[in-house]
Amino acid sequence: MQDAIPSVIDRCCQQYTRFPRRGDQAYFVIPDRADLLRAIEEFRKTDYYLVDLIATDERYLEAQAFKVYYIFSGGPQMGPIPEGPSGGALCPEPHTFVVLGYPLDPQYPTSFPAIHHIYDSALPLESKIHDMFGLVPDPDLQPEQKNLILHRTAFSPSLAPQLQDRFQEWLQQHAHHDLLRIPAYLAKLTAGETVIVGPIHAKIIGGGLFIFEMKDSEVIEKVSIVLGFQHRGVEKLLETHYGLENGWELAEMIAGDASFAYGLAYCRAVENLAEIPILQAAKYWRALLLELERIASHIFDVANMLLGINEMIYGERMETLLEATYQLFQRLTNTAGGNYLENENFLLRCINHVGGVTFPGNPDLDDIEQTVKRITKEFLGLSMGTLTKRSVQKRFVSTGILEEGQALEVGATGVVARASGLAPHPLSKTLRPQQRDGHDFRLWHDQDGVYAQFANELMIRAEEDPTDERRRVLASRSVVLYEENFTGDAMARFAVRVAEVESSANMVKGLLEQLKMLTREDFLNTLLSDDKVIRALTKARVYGFGIGHAESWRGDVTCVIWKGPDNGIFRCSFRDPSVFNWMALQRSVARNEVTGNSNLYPDFPVINKSYNNSYPGVSQ
Repeated sequence: MQDAIPSVIDRCCQQYTRFPRRGDQAYFVIPDRADLLRAIEEFRKTDYYLVDLIATDERYLEAQAFKVYYIFSGGPQMGPIPEGPSGGALCPEPHTFVVLGYPLDPQYPTSFPAIHHIYDSALPLESKIHDMFGLVPDPDLQPEQKNLILHRTAFSPSLAPQLQDRFQEWLQQHAHHDLLRIPAYLAKLTAGETVIVGPIHAKIIGGGLFIFEMKDSEVIEKVSIVLGFQHRGVEKLLETHYGLENGWELAEMIAGDASFAYGLAYCRAVENLAEIPILQAAKYWRALLLELERIASHIFDVANMLLGINEMIYGERMETLLEATYQLFQRLTNTAGGNYLENENFLLRCINHVGGVTFPGNPDLDDIEQTVKRITKEFLGLSMGTLTKRSVQKRFVSTGILEEGQALEVGATGVVARASGLAPHPLSKTLRPQQRDGHDFRLWHDQDGVYAQFANELMIRAEEDPTDERRRVLASRSVVLYEENFTGDAMARFAVRVAEVESSANMVKGLLEQLKMLTREDFLNTLLSDDKVIRALTKARVYGFGIGHAESWRGDVTCVIWKGPDNGIFRCSFRDPSVFNWMALQRSVARNEVTGNSNLYPDFPVINKSYNNSYPGVSQ
């Protein structure tokens, strides 16, 4: 695997600079546009996953130019799972983050190579670069397609807030919202047979504008989605008001329902940048808390889907289980004496720090085990009744189908990808990498060495001819999904969430056992001292970068961070899984001319709930 990447670059590029490999990260600078595109086309042929496109303003640094970083993840090999609870299956070997840096050509200083003709999933990433830096993808996109975050109806096209010379005073003077232009913009969109929903929605969800085009009665032909209504300038704030050591405080505020995942992605990026070692207890706790966040969010989504189709008894009972989960989170953060709506620590905030995790008190492992066991048992009992209920199947089956090929095209990730057939499959060596492990960064980039032993729990699809060990694991599960369950519709997304709750609960049990086997000293030692962290950060190379990630309940959250002078942040960029999954939602709602799949306008709330994409995660 480690030799495959340079060989691809050698074949495709006449000139490049290769930097020393660090962990699961390989970095190349390719100055020629044609060479860059050839290498990316080769990555596409071998099913490398596009992680992110990130621009940096390095005009005042050595490069004296803007630079765009094309980040991929790949690793086609399979290997045996190590000794442990998941023995007897195959596990994807660790993947590599491949970073291709491209300094913009002096002849075209504000134009960067577009790759959306190679990777469909690149389109929103290119749009973000255009919004935040004013750089133009080449070949150029249509003006109405360019904006992901900053609407041209409200912001000046020349704003480009991420430029290094855009200081706070300048932005305050020029970032005025021209709200008077928005109604005219909407009036223009309503020409023809269209229906507009949003951007303000019911309850407390974020702002998003949905424009439905319909012809035959209420059949949806196409839907356009406009986001960015919750743009808060998170990345600029990190670069101007925070340092490497405390940036997690803002990172975990990006998307409340994935607070722990965002904080973890940030901390891992800084730790990767400064090569900060993490203590064993902290590794276990991070994995455990990530699974607890997954359990809570999946319970919420399953309950919300049921309430959306008037299955009130099941949905409301599940909401009481969600409340019990939040109360557990309060006890973990030692804030149970207050109202969780006031202290907000039911979101597992303030636990992740650069260098490990910290708790206000000593967590009660038995409390975690018993609470998760009780909640999971009741949740699975309720869910099993709904999976076979005729009224539920009538609303969910064949609603909002995302074909497997469509999921691959748009880079769908997380539950959405796995429900469309990209679920972990332990014994198939002939399938593409995504089909084997479903974009699951817990398997792809298990840098802490925690998840490999639980690979069987992550592999929720039952194979036709399982090994004895796999047969034992499948027999112990309440929810077993087969090939025919991964149909890409709302029912599949519903079922995958239920199965993942059971998987996460089993992993929590296993991680608690690992924690109990630690000595008392190791168990209590979860965070490096401030002195050690500061020394490592100071030693790290200025303008060097690190990549962090977390497999949130929606999919992979990624963070890339560049060190600035005095342990500051030169550049920090996050990519939420919903950046890709919003594109998947569009595909699954619109009429499919090939398969004939279509949806009615009243189906959209069900489809939207089955995705539960993030508004603030994209808008940031």
